[in-house]
Amino acid sequence: MRPPLLLLFAFPVLALGCGGGSVKGSADVKVKGRAQMLDATAVAKKCDEAAHGHERPFVVEWDATDLASFEAKAARDTVFVKYTGCKIEVLDRCSDNSIAGKFGTYGQPQWTSGTVQGFDIADEGELYAKLPLGAVSLSAKVAAGETLHLKYFVSGVAIDSRDMVYAKDLAGYPGCQGATHFVSSYNLGAFELESTSHVEGEAEASSFGAGAGGKAKHKEAQLGHGGDLKSCTTNNLNACRVPIRLVLRKIEAAPDAPTVAGAGTPTPPPTPGGPTLAEASEKGLAMDQANKAYQSAIAKLAQGDGEGCLKDFDRALKLDPNQFDNEGAKITRARCLMRAGKCEQGTKDYRATIAAQDTKKIISEEDLDKRARTFANAECPASTATNAVDFVERASREMNELTLDYSTGKTKPVTAKVCKAKFDAIYAKVTKLDPKDATAMSAKQQGINALDRGAECVARAGKCSDGEPLYVEAYKLRLPGMSGIDKTAKDNWATRIKLKDKFLEGCKQ
Repeated sequence: MRPPLLLLFAFPVLALGCGGGSVKGSADVKVKGRAQMLDATAVAKKCDEAAHGHERPFVVEWDATDLASFEAKAARDTVFVKYTGCKIEVLDRCSDNSIAGKFGTYGQPQWTSGTVQGFDIADEGELYAKLPLGAVSLSAKVAAGETLHLKYFVSGVAIDSRDMVYAKDLAGYPGCQGATHFVSSYNLGAFELESTSHVEGEAEASSFGAGAGGKAKHKEAQLGHGGDLKSCTTNNLNACRVPIRLVLRKIEAAPDAPTVAGAGTPTPPPTPGGPTLAEASEKGLAMDQANKAYQSAIAKLAQGDGEGCLKDFDRALKLDPNQFDNEGAKITRARCLMRAGKCEQGTKDYRATIAAQDTKKIISEEDLDKRARTFANAECPASTATNAVDFVERASREMNELTLDYSTGKTKPVTAKVCKAKFDAIYAKVTKLDPKDATAMSAKQQGINALDRGAECVARAGKCSDGEPLYVEAYKLRLPGMSGIDKTAKDNWATRIKLKDKFLEGCKQ
């Protein structure tokens, strides 16, 4: 479950005022004291400057209810707002059921790696420049000499399918009246906002300050948080996907129809709300090239070429990112990463994708980890494993891929040297697995079956007798402690040769 939000300094979907009482003096006079505020003219000027120069605002004073409301709207429609720099108002009726999806939608979040970032705010100038939506609630603290500290982690981004919305597109929809911007994308992650005040004397006990009775010159307090910053550096992104920042794009007037040089008639205007014929043709070509690149990625993935798969897939994304903004494509890219040896990132991306599908939060964190691990062991190279169980499972899969063609059920021509090397690597790890661990014993069974494939491969590449000692070693692992096991294993091997076992077909006597 996502931890409760105490006070979000991450998303402004409520209307936030930015006015205040008048003060003596001009806007250039430094304001001091909790009760003093900038006059209305200075505030309006600063808000206007923020509206034109700050279109990637962190949202201030948004509680869990507002957060859920925003996420529900963003799951269905493009979000339109009225933004004036210090105030942002979500126009609920501009995304109601009557026009759901008409102006585009946000795809599934694209998860990224990142680090904890942050900044300090020591005066009102910095407050308006960095957190303009918090001007009303935080200016008194800053004016009183407190310093604000914002720490945040961006774990992903949700991007809208529309690059531009024109004012004429919204005409006729009363609920959209007054819209100035639409949310072209928004960042997800986690954040913490704290304040430091300068005090003297006895410091009271608090979660951030000095202990009771101790002398202190500073006192810290948490003003709000969203998500859990600590979880952002792990594979668990459930507590690291709170919307924390908007990217706004201004709603523009429709461009004038261009005139062709040397011609007497202007180029036909674009279809209302849609692209011109040239734009549509260019977009169609890009989509076609993207699809071809994606199909090439799939083919290379089937061939085990992870690097080639990743290269083609990323080319497809560059040509047409929206076409592959779905769970299936995300899982395919995670497979490309794993096959390319970038297992840690691929596992993280896969886990984030299946976690995002679990909108009702039914799957436990432990089960998500298990699913991600199982998937990784079906795709990642054994060389990337960090423990014996994962190594045996991955190497066993590699042995089967080396020796068997699953599409035809026939064996593959592989050299004895390659199979013997893989046999030795698996054998060395299988013998070290913990017999008390159920997961390890399951991996052991896979390993023993793979050792059989290795013995058969060595025999097919040379003499039938070359594979016998390997088969005996695998047999002894399968039935440890059995009396006369060496003779039994050799007899079984001989019988398989006599009966022309299909996995020994071609070995020379």
